[in-house]
Amino acid sequence: MGEKEFQSWYAGHAKQLGIDPNPDDPRHFYDYRAAFRAGSKPDKIGHWPSQFKREGHPNMIVGGVNTKTGKPVGGRKVPRKIGSLTGRRATLGGIAKVRAGRKLTDAEESARVDALMNKAAAERQAQRQGSAPKTPQQIRSEKAAALRKKVEPSFITKLIKALGG
Repeated sequence: MGEKEFQSWYAGHAKQLGIDPNPDDPRHFYDYRAAFRAGSKPDKIGHWPSQFKREGHPNMIVGGVNTKTGKPVGGRKVPRKIGSLTGRRATLGGIAKVRAGRKLTDAEESARVDALMNKAAAERQAQRQGSAPKTPQQIRSEKAAALRKKVEPSFITKLIKALGG
């Protein structure tokens, strides 16, 4: 398998996943050529096998384990408040490792990681389609605007006068 086949293989995945079309971009922190030679491909949510991660990959260490080697990594995690969650995993963009002062079970952590990866896949899909997913704030604002349109201004004026305003 040559360079032409690799470029074609990578271009197809890059387009499908919405990633940089340059497989050699150092910001990938991933060896796509090794993945190609090994016959690897991303899973259904766009996650590539960890064995081809390069040093500096933001998800090299997940839950205190080196995802490439499978070995535990020493070091102390620095707690940080994240919304209603406390604690922080430096990888996976700040996913909380601790919830309400207790360590997440493996099943909870796995479900949380899956949910985040699915969200990321949905965002990539929306970007490819030319629209970004709406944030909760945007949804609330749209609902409030729709509600304001339903209520007649004269009703509001009468209500204010009735309340002594």
